[in-house]
Amino acid sequence: EIGHSALETSEGLLVGMYYFFFSVNPLDLSSERQVLALPEVLLVIYMFPSLWRGVRRGWRSHRVQLFALVFIALAITFAYSAVTTNSGPLLRWRLQVVNVYVMLAALGWQQQISTVPARNAAIALRARLKRAALATATTPVR
Repeated sequence: EIGHSALETSEGLLVGMYYFFFSVNPLDLSSERQVLALPEVLLVIYMFPSLWRGVRRGWRSHRVQLFALVFIALAITFAYSAVTTNSGPLLRWRLQVVNVYVMLAALGWQQQISTVPARNAAIALRARLKRAALATATTPVR
C-alpha cells in the first residue's frame, strides 16, 4: 500500500516505475498478450545504456535545458508510477513522456556509434585545412 509508510511508498514507486518502463516482466510471461509485448520490453532494456549516455552527454553540454526536460519527464513518471498499480493505463500514460526518454537514448546512441578514429580523423583534417589556409594567407603575391 502506497502512503502507509515511507518504505511501502518507495517500494510501490519502484514497482510502478518498473512497470512504467518495462510493461511486462520478461521472466514471468503468463499470457499471449504479454509475449506480444516482449519485443518492446527487450528494446527498452537495450535502450537503457544509451539513455544513460544521452543524459551524461546532455549534462556536459546543456545542463539547464536537460534539467528542465528531465525534471518534467521524471515528475510525470513518478506521478503516474505512484498512482496506479494497473499496467494497462500506465502503458497508455507513459506515451506522454516516453518521447523524452527516446530522444535522450538517441543522443546516447549517437555518441556510442561515433568512434574515436573518426573523431581523430576529423581533428586531423581540420588541422590540415587550417594550416593550408594559413599558408595561403601568408604567401606573398608577386
